[in-house]
Amino acid sequence: MRKISILLITCILVLTSCSSNENEASDISGDLVGTWTATDLVYEGSYETTIAGEDFETYYYGEADEMTNTLTFTESPNTVISEGSYNISLEYTINGVTDTDYIVGEEFLQSGSWELDGDELIIENDDEVNQEEAPSIKILTLTKDKLVISSTETIELEENGVEIKSLIKMISTFKR
Repeated sequence: MRKISILLITCILVLTSCSSNENEASDISGDLVGTWTATDLVYEGSYETTIAGEDFETYYYGEADEMTNTLTFTESPNTVISEGSYNISLEYTINGVTDTDYIVGEEFLQSGSWELDGDELIIENDDEVNQEEAPSIKILTLTKDKLVISSTETIELEENGVEIKSLIKMISTFKR
């Protein structure tokens, strides 16, 4: 059971792409162009797993450390370069039992082209070999020296008789 839990949590972190959350107010008064250095990253969410007809609910919360992530936004063309990684201490509760795992070397976003539509940041992966769904990210704060982004994603997977329904929320803070 522990191996399945670790596998599912890792899968959730790897598959994280983002969509906007329209319920949060945004403060956009700065320019996105430039290099941003990650200072904080928090995950929270839940997933429901069905294995052989038995349901398991899992809730998790994670905080990143040892962050080396940077996002560099350029104009003409609008490109973003995502570099670095982070480690995350992920605390999760499965059927009332709480445990913690430490996951090393997670990447934040893929590089690609970007577009800003109001408070929604759309990043499209330009790598034909490693195509993923384009993440949609909500900008909560954008000032001259601070960037805070939020994302929420719902994932539904079924493989080898295991069904997973997951809700992932992430808030990331960057400084210039």
